[in-house]
Amino acid sequence: MKKYLALLSILAMLFCSACANKADTSSSQEANAFVPGEIVANDFIFTFAGTEYPLGSEAAALISAIKTVYGAEMDMSEAQSCMFAGMDREYYNDDLVLATYPYGKNGEDMLETVMVFSPEYPTARGICVGAERALVEKTYGENYTFDFNQMFYSMNSEENSPLIVFTLENDIVTDYYIFLNTGV
Repeated sequence: MKKYLALLSILAMLFCSACANKADTSSSQEANAFVPGEIVANDFIFTFAGTEYPLGSEAAALISAIKTVYGAEMDMSEAQSCMFAGMDREYYNDDLVLATYPYGKNGEDMLETVMVFSPEYPTARGICVGAERALVEKTYGENYTFDFNQMFYSMNSEENSPLIVFTLENDIVTDYYIFLNTGV
């Protein structure tokens, strides 16, 4: 039930956003050093089966890789985008939810959100489902907003800043997501 409530929260953010501001989270050749308290572009890269997928990149390769590893298509739902021409889509299985928006050069689905329910897929800094809150704070710092059992880490102070969000139950991470935040 928690997974579906979290999914509904993401869907509400995606479909009700009013403005579109594309954040630059592309990976660079030089790796950003991870420093607690500093959220950097490399924090918004999801690694699956040894390949990096930055938020804001085309989603097709990640969706294909997941199909290959799991041996099945992810379930998918879609709705007309309120920010872009085309359809916003959510792909999901028991371990992952991917949210996309149609903003590629030719309308391709771009990766906006990756939500993780499995300890198999850690963040770029190695935090995974099952981690203790103290480890998250040690790894990401204590400069976060805590609301409704969630720790919100923002890349900067802008309203449309990309986010890393950890959901906690009894100070244990139950899921996390990285969110590009294409609109506010």
